[in-house]
Amino acid sequence: MKNIGYLSGTDCDFLTKMVCKGYKTTPLGNGEDKHGKDVSFISIDDEIDVIIGYFHKFTPMPKDTKSFKDHLTPGIIHNIPMLLLVPKDVQPDARIIMKDAVDNPNIKLVDPRNLYDEVSRIINEGNPVLDH
Repeated sequence: MKNIGYLSGTDCDFLTKMVCKGYKTTPLGNGEDKHGKDVSFISIDDEIDVIIGYFHKFTPMPKDTKSFKDHLTPGIIHNIPMLLLVPKDVQPDARIIMKDAVDNPNIKLVDPRNLYDEVSRIINEGNPVLDH
């Protein structure tokens, strides 16, 4: 069963639709919101196939010791697709904030309106590293 990791704020209708389609959902957190397992510490053993969260959930808090890149570690080192939800009109601004924190094909900015299609594409294409 494919597993969708999500940070708080992810659309409830989307998550319900995924569960009804036969997928598992796992709550994740950014270390500050206490929503679920800290996204920075996700490993292959967690068997998460895609991670979803709004862009602001990945940006460091003012007193945070983690960097933007620390929050993206699972996608970078474990080849887990990570979808950062950003409205299309401000994606150029988000890219500036990201700077060179990551240059990885597994990290993608996605307009929230396109979330279902993007997740469906990723799950249906499969991820050879994570297929289980």
